[in-house]
Amino acid sequence: SEAELKAHSEEGYMGGDLIGKSGIERAYEEVLRGSPGQEALEVDARGRKVRTLDATPAIKGENLNLTLDIGAQKLAVELLKNYKGALIAMEVNTGAVVALASSPVYDNNPLTWGVSAREWNSIMNNPDRPMLDRAIAGVYPPASTFKAFMSIAALEENVINTSTMISCRGGLRMGSHLFKCWKHSGHGSLNVLGALQHSCDVYFYVVASQIGAAAIERVQRLFMFGRPTGIDLPGEKSGNLYGPTRRARNKTYWFVGDTLNLSIGQGELLVTPLKLAQFAAAVASRGNVYRPYYVEKIVSNQTGKVQEIGHSEILQHADLKPETYDTLFKALKYTVDTGTAHRVKLKGFNVYGKTGTAQNPHGADHGWFLAFAGREGETPSIALAVFVEFGEGGSSAAGPIAREMLEAYFGLGKYAPVEGTNDGRI
Repeated sequence: SEAELKAHSEEGYMGGDLIGKSGIERAYEEVLRGSPGQEALEVDARGRKVRTLDATPAIKGENLNLTLDIGAQKLAVELLKNYKGALIAMEVNTGAVVALASSPVYDNNPLTWGVSAREWNSIMNNPDRPMLDRAIAGVYPPASTFKAFMSIAALEENVINTSTMISCRGGLRMGSHLFKCWKHSGHGSLNVLGALQHSCDVYFYVVASQIGAAAIERVQRLFMFGRPTGIDLPGEKSGNLYGPTRRARNKTYWFVGDTLNLSIGQGELLVTPLKLAQFAAAVASRGNVYRPYYVEKIVSNQTGKVQEIGHSEILQHADLKPETYDTLFKALKYTVDTGTAHRVKLKGFNVYGKTGTAQNPHGADHGWFLAFAGREGETPSIALAVFVEFGEGGSSAAGPIAREMLEAYFGLGKYAPVEGTNDGRI
């Protein structure tokens, strides 16, 4: 475009040159581009070539090797095809992205050779917003997945331990307002394991009122909420860190009701699906907040020389008490074994997970599912986050998607290796 020609005026671009517009092609334009060939000719008065004075051959751009598992990526796209949403799977101990998919998709091939104004407007005005990469640029309330944060905050502040029991009778009255639990009949008396297992709202209302919003905000900062993950893709949104500091900066009051809403992941707290996948991986690694990365190496087309650029980069370490992580692991395992996340239980594997149902003022609720997993006797190796717009429930909509991705990753069920080969579908 004219704007791109001006922005890259010193880099030898000319009108008609192809340039990366989004995603990897835009982020690594300089590497992928190569350089055009040139030829200086002597011609006669009629423009016919007489001889070549000088020639510079064209040089191909470099090849990029991505961290994506092509089978996992194809499966992620297939699992999301009937939804608006996102799925991210990443390695726990490196940050390497195994799959990153956003739905709905659009065919970007016609954009390469040009589309009419009518075709362009039909894409841009599509209410499903297919050009929005929901994985990195869609921001949503994390809903009950945030109760894992709340458990961390309460355990770190020594407000609760595994013996602390709190009674849920279906709601908590604060002043003149009744803050309801999703289970109107109540959950009875629960400790933190049961509260996460059954996703009890009242338990976390009570805990939040005891520890205060400042402690909850500190945990958000430990896991880098409100900041981009740093993935090597353009257009990533940071979401919002929600707490009294932000309100003070905007010179507005923070109320107890805000703390209670925050405790169940509602209000002004916003995250991307990628941020929740990063958090799941950080918990699974016991505190290492890795920068997700997408490109593993650059391979020269001319020499075959390999430049390794993908590497494990720990942006921050969430230094919690060992018993905090122990309790959280146990609670998230209970949640999968007998609680709201039971849809991802896999025989022979330790799967840890949490569902979330985000209130949506524009229609049906959104569904979340975060999980991490490993073989029994081994540390977790994969973390993922699934988000389904208007999915109504994390367990019903996002859960089956998460399970199928885990089955494929570990080569289970219909993804088990075919007899006589070493490979499953992925």
